[in-house]
Amino acid sequence: MYKLLIALALTTANQEDAKPSGGLRGLRFAPFVNTDKGGPEASACLKEGGDCSKCCGGCNFKDVDDGTDFRGEEECVCFEATFDEGESVHLSNHDDCASVVRKGDVRVSIKGEDGTDAIHLASLGASADSFRTGYIYV
Repeated sequence: MYKLLIALALTTANQEDAKPSGGLRGLRFAPFVNTDKGGPEASACLKEGGDCSKCCGGCNFKDVDDGTDFRGEEECVCFEATFDEGESVHLSNHDDCASVVRKGDVRVSIKGEDGTDAIHLASLGASADSFRTGYIYV
């Protein structure tokens, strides 16, 4: 099976220190378009600051109170969280969304399973060289 990671937006609190993360450079999508599930429009919406209700309204909202392993879910999930300690997140086998903020230089990994996921990982207060401690696996 093949999985497509739509886009990764890795940012720091100081945009001048931000390192390019790859992804869909140069493409623009209308922000805050509710696509009901993951995909390119949802990814662009999350990157522009949208949340689960604005970008992935058709998915089941999840946060850290629901855990971080959603591999058994029957429908897509939209996960939002902020971590100040290391964490590993596993999405479902559907077209999921995730908007995760890591504080400082903590190690956070997000594992997309099947489906076309929209994932946004922001790094607030991280050093300019710490972009390597946020991982997204496809």
